[in-house]
Amino acid sequence: MLHGIQDLDRDPVAKQSSVLDQVPIIDISELLVDSAAPAAKTAVDSIAEACSSWGFFQITNHGIPDELIDEVWRQTRAFFALPIATKLEVLRTRDNPWGFYHNELTKNQRDKKQVFDFTREGYDPIYGKGNRWPQQPREFRPVLQEYFDACTRLSLPAWG
Repeated sequence: MLHGIQDLDRDPVAKQSSVLDQVPIIDISELLVDSAAPAAKTAVDSIAEACSSWGFFQITNHGIPDELIDEVWRQTRAFFALPIATKLEVLRTRDNPWGFYHNELTKNQRDKKQVFDFTREGYDPIYGKGNRWPQQPREFRPVLQEYFDACTRLSLPAWG
């Protein structure tokens, strides 16, 4: 510790606590079936409470197939396992925030993570830039796009 501040370069893994067991887990199955059902209202109220008290939550019974989620994990592991030179081919830039990045700072200290940011296909109304997709893994782009579409459908349901 330096002046009471933990040096994450020396101790890069945060200590785990019981907080992990407290993250709100919300079943939204009724919300997808009948938004007027009492269980749907409970889910909505739980989401509102989690957003105001935690800022995040986990949902269950969302309808996104486990097989798709598993494939997203396979593809992202394959991408991040590539040599750094390969990932740098799709490095995000000051002008285009979509793509690979590995030099973020938190509190003036380099994060120990790599990210791949992307958005919907087509025109991006905020930055006016398109996604940068790597050539490998070959299935990375279609799988992530399929997952993005599934999450979009979930977040913008047809019910009112």
